[in-house]
Amino acid sequence: MSQSRASAAGAAPTWSRLARTSANSWMWNRRASSYIVASGRNMPAPCETVTAAPIPPAVIDGGLAAVGLLAWIAACKYLDHLPLYRIEQIAARQGVPLARSTLGEWIGRIGVALQPLADRLAELFRERSCLHADETPVRRLDPGSGKLSTNTPA
Repeated sequence: MSQSRASAAGAAPTWSRLARTSANSWMWNRRASSYIVASGRNMPAPCETVTAAPIPPAVIDGGLAAVGLLAWIAACKYLDHLPLYRIEQIAARQGVPLARSTLGEWIGRIGVALQPLADRLAELFRERSCLHADETPVRRLDPGSGKLSTNTPA
């Protein structure tokens, strides 16, 4: 998140993040929010204050990516099983250069941000007396032979 401090003249702080809005749309979210608290009849002393609205929290402190972009990257990687170089190519075709190293760092930071959720889920699973799992064999390519196998690797 890039941000600038409010000046002495009372300008509101600004922030900007890159967001993915739809299948082929990217945009920069830039905001400078402020509001005025004015005096009213019931206020003890007349006052007028310009106060900056809080900057929304980011998944990655100081990061450029908005929450929606990070969700899209994680979904592409883990739900669609796309490697980072393909995600990089998709973004580049749409005019947004995202380096593979940046994508890798963002994936790592998403994992760190979601670790408390994973820990809590694991804790809840361990509290159960019975845990059900799908043990359906999955066919995979056997390294070296080029054939499909359902055996577990040695």
